[in-house]
Amino acid sequence: MSRVRSLSKNLSYTNLKIVDAPWMNGTMRAISNKYSNIDISGREDLGRYRFCYSRGVIYIENKIEEYKLTESEPFNKAMQALQMIVKNRCTVTAYWYELYNNEELNFMKKNNLIPTYELAAMDGFIYLHKNHEHLIPTIRETLINMERDGIRAAIFEDSEI
Repeated sequence: MSRVRSLSKNLSYTNLKIVDAPWMNGTMRAISNKYSNIDISGREDLGRYRFCYSRGVIYIENKIEEYKLTESEPFNKAMQALQMIVKNRCTVTAYWYELYNNEELNFMKKNNLIPTYELAAMDGFIYLHKNHEHLIPTIRETLINMERDGIRAAIFEDSEI
């Protein structure tokens, strides 16, 4: 699982050490029905719609007040939020698009759900327990080589709809 760089600054995770080369680039995207009449041209527009999201998506949980997501409902899984759009129980959701699995991506395609706005883009990093810190240089070198050789991009290329 990838985590953002700032996790290493959180005092709750002092046993985790960052591999300081990105594993992936994540894009938080708003998702809605292709045929709905929603217009999201900025983060502030999210507050105009019934918003559902997956619990544990820290970026969204931290932005609920800022984005004025007063009509928001959390679910335990990203798939549940996607299903609520299909059932017209919410209008839009947001998730780190690259983290959707094939089941979720296929569900989106089958049900005309599309990314409508990019909310944020961040690099995702691997963290290791401090007992495995000796592995960090090898993993970092491998990630740098994968990026240089285009392997990392090829791995994530299959995740697009």
